[in-house]
Amino acid sequence: MGSRTLPNVRSPLSSPIPPASSPLRNHRWRVSPFPSSTRPSRCLRPIECAVRFRPCIDIHKGKVKQIVGSTLRDLTEELSLITNFESDKSPAEFASLYKQDGLTGGHVIMLGADAASQSAARQALRAYHGGLQVGGGINLENAMSYLEEGASHVIVTSYVFSDGKMNLERLKHLVHMIGKQRLILDLSCRKKDGKYAIVTDRWQKFSDVFLDEQTLEFLATYADEFLVHGVDVEGKRLGIDEELVALLGCHSPIPVTYAGGVTTIADLERIKTAGKERVDVTVGSALDIFGGDLAYKEFARSRSSIKQQNFDIANANKSVVSDKEDKTQSFSTLRACQGAKFTSLKLIIMSASLDARGFSEYFGGAKAVHIQGRQHPVDILYTYQPEPDYMDATLITIFQIHLEEGLGDILAFFTGQEEIEAVGRLVHEHIHQLPEGSQQLITVPIYSSLPSEQQMNAFKPDPYGFCKVILATNIAETSVTIPGIKYVIYPGLVKARSYNPVTGMELLIIIPTSKAQALQRSGRAGWEGPGKCFRLYPEREFGKLVDSAVPEIKWCILSNVVQQLKALGVDDIMGFDFMKKPSRMAIVKSLEQLLLLGALTDDYKLSDPIGRQMARLPLDPMYSKALILAGEFKCMEEMLIVVAMLSVGSIFFFPRKKMEEAKAARKRFSSPEGDHISLVNVYRASAECLEKSRAATSKEKTIEKALNKWCRENFINYRSLRHAQDVHSHQDYEVAISF
Repeated sequence: MGSRTLPNVRSPLSSPIPPASSPLRNHRWRVSPFPSSTRPSRCLRPIECAVRFRPCIDIHKGKVKQIVGSTLRDLTEELSLITNFESDKSPAEFASLYKQDGLTGGHVIMLGADAASQSAARQALRAYHGGLQVGGGINLENAMSYLEEGASHVIVTSYVFSDGKMNLERLKHLVHMIGKQRLILDLSCRKKDGKYAIVTDRWQKFSDVFLDEQTLEFLATYADEFLVHGVDVEGKRLGIDEELVALLGCHSPIPVTYAGGVTTIADLERIKTAGKERVDVTVGSALDIFGGDLAYKEFARSRSSIKQQNFDIANANKSVVSDKEDKTQSFSTLRACQGAKFTSLKLIIMSASLDARGFSEYFGGAKAVHIQGRQHPVDILYTYQPEPDYMDATLITIFQIHLEEGLGDILAFFTGQEEIEAVGRLVHEHIHQLPEGSQQLITVPIYSSLPSEQQMNAFKPDPYGFCKVILATNIAETSVTIPGIKYVIYPGLVKARSYNPVTGMELLIIIPTSKAQALQRSGRAGWEGPGKCFRLYPEREFGKLVDSAVPEIKWCILSNVVQQLKALGVDDIMGFDFMKKPSRMAIVKSLEQLLLLGALTDDYKLSDPIGRQMARLPLDPMYSKALILAGEFKCMEEMLIVVAMLSVGSIFFFPRKKMEEAKAARKRFSSPEGDHISLVNVYRASAECLEKSRAATSKEKTIEKALNKWCRENFINYRSLRHAQDVHSHQDYEVAISF
């Protein structure tokens, strides 16, 4: 390959795009054999210690029905359809019943893509906002709309398992858009050649994916829960598929719900035993509300009293942790779980970038398995001299690649939103300098605070005659895989957190990258074919970089970690075997904070009841103590709103072209009592908007459009607001069962 150049002398800001001025050197490079992924930070969450009843609403042509699952067909007259029951009550009425009885985690399943079923499902979600999950025809285009209607989760099968195979890219894009914590994978299956094959398309098409330990562990990194129908017994009331329940109980690392064949109370006992008390259950045709013999009220009375506990590690036999960053907080907590009290706990750590040897040694010489990912050769190119202005160098390199290299999209990394907007503006200012007849450039930003619908522009195909330039933060390093990327531009800088335990302040600072991060970002160019990475620094500088980024536990506030360890029975925090030892000062400050909050006694034991109540809430200790005090001061609702709004990032959106209008809009909600009260004002104003819309119409789409319009007019991030509403509902439930 011939030499290349990077312009590091002349700038295009006041002159045409300059010729190359400083040669690059290059060498052949392949990324290390770890697959990149969209895996979220971890998939540990509470697992029930007894059979939990999950209610259901099966909708067929707008009606609530109980159908023998294996008889569903795409036939006009549906001659083969066997219906056990059809209700004269609407789906919304069933949803209201479940809400009244305090049942959560119920499933609304659309047994068909007809408009009547979709409308009925949305009405049910509206009737029990945040209490139901929805499935049936869910895909990338409509998933967010159902969540915005009020679903706590969306349930997906056919979109991910299409044409008999698993489409991992679709799954990754879906996780990126809605988040792993709101996704349930329906792994309904039928026996084929003695094994359980996942089935799709009304359970009629067999996929080539079989339900086993390996499949469950892999898919657990992308979903919050599993839903599994035993299709061979579904709706037949002939008893459960005990073998399938046992498989789920033994091997599912995340919560899983089984459905199919329950007829008697004895079946529930069999599920409890075979599933090792780790499998929830959905009962349909056997309930009296669906024409069966089992009393629904008995289920509602007994099962609604089961409180969802925080992570009951003693009842877990396997946990999967998948990281896009070095989450050593989690690993240290899990190490504590592997003490004498939890010797049977197995940990499976999956990563695209972590130091496998270090983790193997920390966990007692555990085996490390390297999986060869799909990776094409990537040429790494360096400058001869350091670039004094990396943004200017990035701008010129974009045009140089566009003019001198072959076809392919460009991914340029930056440290933040401000840099992305500045370079995007400069690219547009200089597009007119491109020669006639050349492809045009289109810039697409992607960063975490950007509304999701705008983030999705990065995944759309290029318009005809255009080359796409993705301007991204570290969200594009491991969180997403953007198709079409052939060239990567990387200045070698990242924005990282820094924590000073003396002042108690967290800072965001720009620092040189690590070697691991540089390799990870270069790999983005080799996903679909051979590519090139243009590093805007000399090769000698790469050798000076640290091997990996500073681990999280070195720069974070440790109060939550210390509280978790105390709750697990670890008394000697100073002597605890952390994977990466935090500073003594950081541990001391965390203990002092917990002591001041009343979470610890004078001898540094977890206090009772305050400390134990705080430990049960999955929140920062400051937030959990605030909620406890809110109960005493009769302001629980306001504090729940504040905590929810602080948990979702930026609520306000400031587009560069309408900055003054956005500031004026924010001022309308501001309060002299502080930013927290301003957030309460935003939340209540949005609730008032929803109430007015619902008083004017019963059409859920119209209501959501009205809220979306209100958000745009007030420069509120619609997705963040809806997320805050979901968090508020969940926290309300957590507080109710913890205090």
